[in-house]
Amino acid sequence: MDPILAVRTGFLAGIGIGVLFDNIPYFRTRYVAYGSRSKAVATASTPLSFLDDLIAYPVPHSWFTHYYLLSVSLSLFWGYQLFTRGAIVTQIALLSAEQTLEESMTLQRIWLAWFLLLVQGYRRLHESIALAKPTKATMPLAIYVIGLVFYALDSVAVWIEGSATITSLKPLSWMEMAHRARFGWAPGLRVTLVVPVFIIASGIQNDVHRYLASLKKYTLPEHPIFRSVVCPHYLMECVIYLSLAVIAAPPGQLVNKTVFTTFLFTVVNLGLVAKGTKQWSVEKFGKEVESRWRMIPYVW
Repeated sequence: MDPILAVRTGFLAGIGIGVLFDNIPYFRTRYVAYGSRSKAVATASTPLSFLDDLIAYPVPHSWFTHYYLLSVSLSLFWGYQLFTRGAIVTQIALLSAEQTLEESMTLQRIWLAWFLLLVQGYRRLHESIALAKPTKATMPLAIYVIGLVFYALDSVAVWIEGSATITSLKPLSWMEMAHRARFGWAPGLRVTLVVPVFIIASGIQNDVHRYLASLKKYTLPEHPIFRSVVCPHYLMECVIYLSLAVIAAPPGQLVNKTVFTTFLFTVVNLGLVAKGTKQWSVEKFGKEVESRWRMIPYVW
C-alpha cells in the first residue's frame, strides 16, 4: 500500500473505532469513559472474556507521558533521517511512487511542519511532567495503544506528502541541506498568517493546562475561557492540528490531506471525550455547566 494512503487509512480507522465504541453502550462504558468519568461495569463471562479483559485492562493514566516521549523521539528520528536522507525515510518516500513533484510539499514546508510538531510534542511532554499530580486514575489498555499508534503515525504525517521532493534531492551534506531549507524561500501570506495561529493556540492550551493543574481535585473551573466551553484545551488541540494541515499544504492545495486526517481524528476522538466530560460535569456541578459548549463554541 502507498505509505500516504496507509497513514490516512490509519487515522480514518481510528475515527471509525472511536465512533463505534461511543455508539455501543458496552464499549462506551468500558473503553470511552475512563479516568474520573469511568464507572464499574458488571459483565457476564463469555468465551472471549479473556480478550475483552485484556483490551479493557487498566493502565495508569500517567502513562499519557509516554505519548509525548514517543512523539518527541520519533520527530527527532525522522528529522535525522530527513537531514541525512537515511535509508528508512528514502525507502518510504520511494514507495509513494504515484506522487509527482507538483503534488509534493516543498522542502521548506517539510521542515517547518516537522519543527512545529516537534515543538508541540516537547511542550506537551514538559507539561505532562511538570504539571503532573499523583493520581490513581486509569485508562483502558485499548485507549493507551490507540494513542501510541496515533503519535507514531502523526510523526510521519507531517512529511509523507513531501515524498517526491525527498526522492528528487541529491545526497547533500548537513550544511547544504540546512542552507537549501533556509534560504531562497518566501513563506507566503497563508503561512505567515497561520503560524501565529499555531503559536497562539499552543499558548492558550498551555495556560489552560497550568490552570487545571492548579485546581483542587474535582473543582469546577472558573477561568474565563471555561465559562463558555467545557474543554477549551481540546478545542486548542484541534486548532493546532488544523493550522498544521494548512502550513504543510503542498503547492496549490488548501490543506495537507494527510495531516487533515490527523485533524479529523483529533476532532472526533476529543469530541467524544468532551461529550463524556460535560455529562460528568453536569452530574457533579449541576445546571451551571449545562449552558456551556462541549468543545467548539456555537457548533457543539
